Amino acid sequence: MAPGDQVTAGGPARADHEAAQQQTDRDQAVAEQGILGAPPVAAHAQAAISAPAAAAGTTTAPAPAALIESVQIRRAITQAEKRTDLNWSVFIGTLGDNPRAQAEARHAELGPAAAKSVLIAVDPVSHRLEIVTGTHARTLLDDRSCALAAASMTSTFAVRDLDGGIAYGILAMVEHARRNRRTT
Repeated sequence: MAPGDQVTAGGPARADHEAAQQQTDRDQAVAEQGILGAPPVAAHAQAAISAPAAAAGTTTAPAPAALIESVQIRRAITQAEKRTDLNWSVFIGTLGDNPRAQAEARHAELGPAAAKSVLIAVDPVSHRLEIVTGTHARTLLDDRSCALAAASMTSTFAVRDLDGGIAYGILAMVEHARRNRRTT
């Protein structure tokens, strides 16, 4: 055996246990993360990745290990912004005692971009999902469209796929927005 080679004991059962533990660790890390696609929230300890801010040339240094590093979510946001001309943001973290009010406050922190923005706020620990749309975004995404996307997201969350659920929900809302744009 060469130095650095790994020995695994326990076979497939051990591998399954390790995979489940890694998923649990990942879920916990996600629960402590911040916004993707929106400006950072200075009043909170969570950090952000900002597509609109990066495009405007303004960047903010995120807190260490607080970024959502999901290729699926980034890809969905990029596609959504290209297809709808809306700003899309995702917040993953604690929403507190009043999740709707907290999600609306996060949405308002987007400033002038809030009118054309959609924020998906997910609190994995308390199993809460909120979708907040700005005044312009609401013309393309009605409550029914958001509710259908939320249902698809929560069913995907149930099988422990947070990233996939969020990405799928974004793309479902994009299709509703595109359909509503064609009819107006």
